[in-house]
Amino acid sequence: IESQVIYGFRLVLARPPHEAERTRIISLYERVAKQYAGDPRSAQDIATMPLGPLTENVDVVAAAAWTVVGNVLLNLDETLAKR
Repeated sequence: IESQVIYGFRLVLARPPHEAERTRIISLYERVAKQYAGDPRSAQDIATMPLGPLTENVDVVAAAAWTVVGNVLLNLDETLAKR
């Protein structure tokens, strides 16, 4: 999870996350994954709408949790601010 968070940060913000940022995003991923593990229907919905079905062997809970993380990263002020 940590390496994926770092990779996502680099893709979106062109920099690695600070320790506090990394910790908060990992915590978010874990919390959301736990939530979606108890509600597979919601996990399926968020992971597939509007893009369509997941490819074979993709964990729907992980895909849903990464969807939430991706949305958070893309909506950071730093992502949206022009420099």
